[in-house]
Amino acid sequence: MSSWTLVLVCYVAIAFVSFTPTAVTICRKGKLLSGKPSFEASIHFSDLAKTRLMQHEERIRGALTYWKSRAEKAQSFQHYCLVWVTLSTALVPFLSQAVTSDPTSKWTVTIIGAHGFILLALARTFRVEENHKSFRNGESEYLDLRRRMLDDPTSFGLDEEEQLQSYFRLSAAIRRSVRNAETRNYPSVDKGPGHGTPGSAQ
Repeated sequence: MSSWTLVLVCYVAIAFVSFTPTAVTICRKGKLLSGKPSFEASIHFSDLAKTRLMQHEERIRGALTYWKSRAEKAQSFQHYCLVWVTLSTALVPFLSQAVTSDPTSKWTVTIIGAHGFILLALARTFRVEENHKSFRNGESEYLDLRRRMLDDPTSFGLDEEEQLQSYFRLSAAIRRSVRNAETRNYPSVDKGPGHGTPGSAQ
């Protein structure tokens, strides 16, 4: 086995093995952590208000699971792309100087360069970074909103009904923001990046 064949085999093997965690993340459905403390245990609300808050939380749970899953998939693929695009970009100029008459040497340089180029193209086409930001920010904004409602409901209004309506309104605004960001970040061959980070819902 020539040295070029060894380099090529090692590169492909390491690239494949290192992609395994990303592939598992892409195929796996995200799971939410336990939502404790819950509204049910809150001392700030009446029983009727607790019921309304828990029903609202149950309805948005599906969206939160979806956001978390999409964010994790995008983050995992983004990290894989960053590592291998950087590595292939650094390797190609040096390896190209050592190319010999052995056809394997040319194939090695071509495959390493193509690997990095394909990953970069996929990341841009599927707008991986923008989607990661969109879904991660949406998840974080809602969880921050929920924590504020649990800890300081008076920041949403003076009386209970005003607090509930304000909380529901801000929650709906976050969902619209993430949904709008998602539609802006559909896969595209346009050169311009998607601007899909949802704005802060205040």
